[in-house]
Amino acid sequence: MNEQQEAEVCAKALALIRSHFTHLNDGRLEAAGQQLFFPSGGENGRLAVYVHEMSKLAPFRLLTTSIGRFDGVCKRRYGTVATVMVDVRVSCSLGERDSGILIEWFPQRDVSLISIPPTEWFLEKPRRDEAVLARCESMTQDEKLIEECLRAAVDGPFFPDWEFHALFGLYRREVAAVLESWPVPDRDNNTWLAIHNALNNLTGYPLSDCMAVWPNFISVSREELCDFFDRWLAAQSPA
Repeated sequence: MNEQQEAEVCAKALALIRSHFTHLNDGRLEAAGQQLFFPSGGENGRLAVYVHEMSKLAPFRLLTTSIGRFDGVCKRRYGTVATVMVDVRVSCSLGERDSGILIEWFPQRDVSLISIPPTEWFLEKPRRDEAVLARCESMTQDEKLIEECLRAAVDGPFFPDWEFHALFGLYRREVAAVLESWPVPDRDNNTWLAIHNALNNLTGYPLSDCMAVWPNFISVSREELCDFFDRWLAAQSPA
C-alpha cells in the first residue's frame, strides 16, 4: 500500500469509531452490531451481549482519537485484511476511559469492521465510594429526577456547546460541578440556576432531533417533566 491508501484506510477507521459511538448513543443497536466482526466465532451471541451492555454505558462522548498502529494488508485465516489500532479516550457513564480499538479493513469489499471493541468497559464494576452511594440512596424521587435532568444537560445531545452558556447562564463544566455535588449545593451557589435552566430548557427548547434518546437520560415523559417543573417552581416561591 502507498501512503495515500494507508491514509484513506486510517480515515475510514476513525470515521467508523465515530459512527459506532453515535449508533450506541442513539439506541441504534442493530446498526452498531453490524459494525463488529469477531474472527474467533460465536458472533451472534457476542454481538448481542456487547451492544446490550455497551448501551447501558451511554451516552458516550469521544474526547480524543488517534492512530496507534497500522499494519498493511496481509493474509489471515479469515481473509485478507489491513489492521488499524485506534487509541480512544471516551467519556461515558463510568467516567473517562481509554481503550485501543482494533479495526479490520477488508480490501476486496472495501469494508471496515471493529474486531476488538472496548468490552473491558462494561466488564468493569464501577467504583463508587460509600459516601456517594449513601447520598444516592438517600435521594427523594424528586431529587433523582433533578439529577437525571442535570445529567441530560451535561452529557446528553440536547444542547450544543456553542449555545450552552447562552441557554444556562453557566458553562457546561459549571453545571457538571452542580451535578457532581447534587443534592448538596455547590460552593459557587450555582445550584438553583443550573436546575432551573435544565428544567426550563428540557421542557421548552426544540429537541425534536434528540427525542429518540430522551428515555436514555430521563425516566419521565416531556409532558410529565413540564408538570414537575411547575411544581418545582411553585415550591421555590416564598410562602
